[in-house]
Amino acid sequence: MVSQTAGSFRNSIWGKVTLVLVISLLFMIPVGQVEDLIRERHRYGEQAKNEVEQKWSKKQSTGAVVLSVPIVQKRTRKNQEGKKEVYFHNSHVHFLPEDLKIFAVTDNVIRHRGLYRIPLYETQLEVKGTFAKIKEHIQNLEDTRVLWDKAELNLGVDEVRGLKEVKVLWNGVALKPDVGNMRANVCTAAVKAAIAGDSALAAGGRSEFHVSLRIKGSEALEFLPFGETTEVKMSSNWGDPSFDGAFLPDRYDIAGNRFTSQWKVLGLNRNLPKYWVGGRTLKKEMDKARFGVKFLMPLETYQLNTRAVKYSFLFVALTFATMFFIEILFGLKFHPMHYTMTGAGLCLFYLLLLSLSEHLGFAAAYALAGTGTILSIVLYVLGVTRVKKGAGIVLVQLSVLYGFLYVLLQEEDFALVAGSIGLWLVLGLVMYVTRRIDWFNIHLLEGRTALRP
Repeated sequence: MVSQTAGSFRNSIWGKVTLVLVISLLFMIPVGQVEDLIRERHRYGEQAKNEVEQKWSKKQSTGAVVLSVPIVQKRTRKNQEGKKEVYFHNSHVHFLPEDLKIFAVTDNVIRHRGLYRIPLYETQLEVKGTFAKIKEHIQNLEDTRVLWDKAELNLGVDEVRGLKEVKVLWNGVALKPDVGNMRANVCTAAVKAAIAGDSALAAGGRSEFHVSLRIKGSEALEFLPFGETTEVKMSSNWGDPSFDGAFLPDRYDIAGNRFTSQWKVLGLNRNLPKYWVGGRTLKKEMDKARFGVKFLMPLETYQLNTRAVKYSFLFVALTFATMFFIEILFGLKFHPMHYTMTGAGLCLFYLLLLSLSEHLGFAAAYALAGTGTILSIVLYVLGVTRVKKGAGIVLVQLSVLYGFLYVLLQEEDFALVAGSIGLWLVLGLVMYVTRRIDWFNIHLLEGRTALRP
């Protein structure tokens, strides 16, 4: 008889635990639907972003400076009769600058399209440098006539429609800028300026260039180290830069909503030729040498919502565990429907958070959704149990849990370690609170406590 009673008791308590666990797992279905909704809203945001960028301008890069000079080469070939004949081949020889200095001052702005915020920018660029030792390279070309009066300076541009102001100086003399295809095939489009009548260039001396332009762009600003020595200095009113590419800045400073950064890249650091003849693609070499800054929205709303949903099972499990221990400690009974209603309130939090954050921002939305969820669940538990102490325990548990989650969501670099420590503390607290429960003699259904003296 005693054995049957003990077996019945064990079956009842484990039956309750199993039922609560099943309810917890079932609530992952609506949570998954909320996660799908977050992804859908994020796709709408990406579509809005692409629409604005199409009308404004996409990512920009600068630094692809190439001097192209037409040449006529004397060559020989065999004709149909097998005899050698002389012919002349028209081509171009392309030079990269000896040194390259880029100064970028970026003014970042936020544009709105419906509910969505899109980061854009306008940048004032000063691209300066020198070409030297050109004559030495030309001497390596045999039977070649160089058309110095038709030389052309090129600066590659990703998005031509982002150009606003362009000025080109060659040895202090203003040139007429134009836009077209780059003869070197390095970039699909370029700012071009014809150089005519430059005796210093023909003599192989040192020539200086200065390109000043204002460009619009979005998402990122990249630099290409085309000089034997490339120096870049950049400043921006963006407080959360993401440095990206082959080279990190040698120095940078972030103060408030502004940052400054500096790079210095040597010719030894990238695999680019000093000069070449004819068309040649440098895409692989350029992609490996790119560096710059990405302008990302810090911890943007949908990313934060997605991260919050990842903790949904933990919230449901810990809240259900709290209710389960209240049953044991205070001799109360919660019906499976009570667990179901509480779980529904916890899941509704994520939908409230998503909808409110699109209008109010994440912090305000989290405060409102969290407060509303905590109050509704606490008042529900109080109405069911009529025990203020039990409702107080739920209030403290949910308040700590939601507060800890918010702090965790704001951490990018230490989220994992903070979450791990938090779970360890929660487990320690549960172990401490339940240390006196006699699990062998507890009777869940008759409403008796089982605390040891």
